[in-house]
Amino acid sequence: MSGIALKPSGLTRRLFDSEHNPRRSSAPAQIKPALDEMGQREGASLDELIARAIEEYLFAHRFRLLRERMAPRAQEQGIYTDQDVFERVS
Repeated sequence: MSGIALKPSGLTRRLFDSEHNPRRSSAPAQIKPALDEMGQREGASLDELIARAIEEYLFAHRFRLLRERMAPRAQEQGIYTDQDVFERVS
């Protein structure tokens, strides 16, 4: 992901100390019950759930940036919708 710098949020600053070692994490009280239930159902710790959420957020963020960058090029070729893409690759 060269050229894209992400500023650490308060969450990531709490999750990692200055040496990038995991620290004890916590969740806001209003979502803690849902996280506990999900953790039990999936056999995952709170730290694992938080790490997955961050990974999914970063993936979605990178995808949106790529889509924004590529949209003008696609539109130059008459590609405006997902259906247009599907027709080109099918």
